[in-house]
Amino acid sequence: MAIAPTYPGVYIEELPSPVHTIAGVATSITAFVGYTGRGIDNRAQQIFSFPAYERQFGGIDPQSEVSYAVQQFFANGGAQACVVRVPRAGAVAASVTFSNLVFAALSSGAWANGNLLIDVDYNGVDQSAATGDPSAFNLTITNLEDGTVETFPSVSLNFNKSSYVLPVVNDPDTGSQLVNATLAAAWGANPSTTPPVQTGIVGATLPLSTVGGARVLAGVNTAIGGSNTATTVSPTLDFGFALTTTDPAPPLAPLPLDVKVFARSGTIPQTVAGLAEHGIKVIAAGHCTGWRAMTALANAFPGALAPTAVGKQFTF
Repeated sequence: MAIAPTYPGVYIEELPSPVHTIAGVATSITAFVGYTGRGIDNRAQQIFSFPAYERQFGGIDPQSEVSYAVQQFFANGGAQACVVRVPRAGAVAASVTFSNLVFAALSSGAWANGNLLIDVDYNGVDQSAATGDPSAFNLTITNLEDGTVETFPSVSLNFNKSSYVLPVVNDPDTGSQLVNATLAAAWGANPSTTPPVQTGIVGATLPLSTVGGARVLAGVNTAIGGSNTATTVSPTLDFGFALTTTDPAPPLAPLPLDVKVFARSGTIPQTVAGLAEHGIKVIAAGHCTGWRAMTALANAFPGALAPTAVGKQFTF
């Protein structure tokens, strides 16, 4: 506080020191930089335990000295570390293109092949020009290796909107931790009004035919090995089903059966999380499904996963 002199003399004014006390900082934080089995390339990730390292970087890898160093660090009392994954020279990130959008794995290497799924659907999206966005769509990214699912609802291809898919997916904090999105070719002056095509199997109306004065699902019956009027399966097929009241006798399940019908132009989901929303009672996975997918299905559908083999036939 300044002194107001009231008479001649020498006045002493004490000023606060501009030197600030140096606060103590943690000295046990260690940085590890090098190749790891997986993880986001060239981005520092803070971890507080070895299980956290396993989740983000894949755990012990015989070709990764960093993985052993991190394990020993936490085993000997380490509490906090920063890890930066450096990809191998020439490593390529798995990628896929949807309607001018290129999605590439943030973690390069072959591990992502067959393990990362990109799904597009329009469920619950307002695509009307009057009240919504014609180019809007839902984006789901799934890591089959660890079961991680990322959802980005109602993102857009319109670069004038806040929901434009590129900044939403590429945000380092709130965006995807699995992939980044880029453009295969630059947009023109006007934003796109066409969303990416839906992935999965898109349902259609069941074809009805008039046979002998009755309306039957002739096309469906024929597709599964039956005739115009008989919904039975050809005995030469490996898999099949019959929806009748006499075969088998008695029926294996109470009739009437509950059959899931998807809306016209609706998407039959290809992710475990998407299937789980539809109350599916039986999952008959093929022999090439893979143990990771089988484990995910078994966890999502307790008691519903049926063992299969070549020649196996299911009758409901």
